[in-house]
Amino acid sequence: MVAANRLKVALCDLAMIKLSGHKLTEPAVLDKRRTGILLPITALPSKDFASALSVYLIFYPKQASVVWQLLPLGPTHIGRFSLPMFICLLPVTPEVHYVLDWLCDQGYLPKSILKDTVTVERKSHYLKQAFRYLKNNRVRHNDYLRFIVKQADWLDDYALFMALRQTQPNRPWINWHQDLRDRQPDRIQSAKQELKDPIEQIQFEQFIFAQQWQQIKDHAQQQGILLFGDIPLFIAHDSADVWSKRELFILNQQGEAEIVTGVPPDYFSAQGQRWDNPHYHWEFLDKTQFRWWKQRVGIELARFDLLRIDHFRGLVARLGDIKQRGHQPSMVIGCLFQVRSF
Repeated sequence: MVAANRLKVALCDLAMIKLSGHKLTEPAVLDKRRTGILLPITALPSKDFASALSVYLIFYPKQASVVWQLLPLGPTHIGRFSLPMFICLLPVTPEVHYVLDWLCDQGYLPKSILKDTVTVERKSHYLKQAFRYLKNNRVRHNDYLRFIVKQADWLDDYALFMALRQTQPNRPWINWHQDLRDRQPDRIQSAKQELKDPIEQIQFEQFIFAQQWQQIKDHAQQQGILLFGDIPLFIAHDSADVWSKRELFILNQQGEAEIVTGVPPDYFSAQGQRWDNPHYHWEFLDKTQFRWWKQRVGIELARFDLLRIDHFRGLVARLGDIKQRGHQPSMVIGCLFQVRSF
């Protein structure tokens, strides 16, 4: 009980701590009470982030010590708690029209296109047109190349994964042909060549959103607004993370989850909760000094001033491990040392 309470306190502290280089430091943002709001970016009424942020500032002026808390920025696909990768940015979806406005303002596209009715097909066409413009603009193309090199550790796998999904009628990777499912080197290399164009297009879309997000962060910083991000604790099975880094999770030889996440019966739920995410291989993560987790947190802290791990109850509640074939959460002994180390 004492160890569990200490872990809970430590994680509560961790939820509001910012990394400075490789050292944990307590930021000045904790020195006073602050006002704020939880507002997902997809809930903003404006088509343009910057103008939406300006409207937000009318209600929360600089002297108010404002915190803007957001939900995860990653795209979603079918499934509960299901994101194709937790550190990618929002995709250019049909309902998110602000991207075209921004591309026009930045000169990627002519403003005359804004008069058109935006359909999925038209938007895809415009985004490809914007990418062609970038490739013919030496300065911006060099910025793009630097971005994909800097973000290669996650972006390469994400772009390939999403491009492959387009060829697999959105089937989960566990149902792909064995050579793709198991990432056989020759097949992966040939897939990168075959899907070169869609891979580069996906990388471009991440690039332009990253640029736009940086503008938002700069604007917020100028106005004294702190951006409060959200990083999910567990990973969707049908994701680039699990597909490309199977050694981090408890899976069988076919890539199926042997143990999934959840919470044992408690005050909140007499039956417990089944979350269905594949469980981490905590012993392996500990041996690597949690390198993958440090990378995730580091990338998110470059985007936000504060970061919340959502939600650390998954650790505090003793990691309710559930055998994949069962239905009820159950306690499974093990990995507590690695969790405390994390």
